[in-house]
Amino acid sequence: MINTVRICEIQNEIQKVEREQEDAELCSKQLMHKNNDICDDLEDQLKLLRSEFEDCHGDSYLTGLVEEKYSLLLRAIRECDEFTADLEKERKDCNTKCSADIEALEQEIQRLEVMPI
Repeated sequence: MINTVRICEIQNEIQKVEREQEDAELCSKQLMHKNNDICDDLEDQLKLLRSEFEDCHGDSYLTGLVEEKYSLLLRAIRECDEFTADLEKERKDCNTKCSADIEALEQEIQRLEVMPI
């Protein structure tokens, strides 16, 4: 009887880990989508900025401002890409941990099922 109760508890724990994994995956996908939108917007701004160089007509002050903006956009794009990589790493780490936790819980169930009552 004790084993049956414990097995039910472990099955509930497995379901909880699976729900948490699903929630983390959904959150990760939403963040990734928003981040991709931001990265795309930054890329679009960078493309538009290239025409601003031509509009400076050799004015060193205006060219300097455009170059500064260009540099800031490049940095923002780099940070956006780094965030994407970090987010993907965290997603994989979370999935790995959840899978390991579930596997350990399933092994505990198997152990309890063969253990005499």
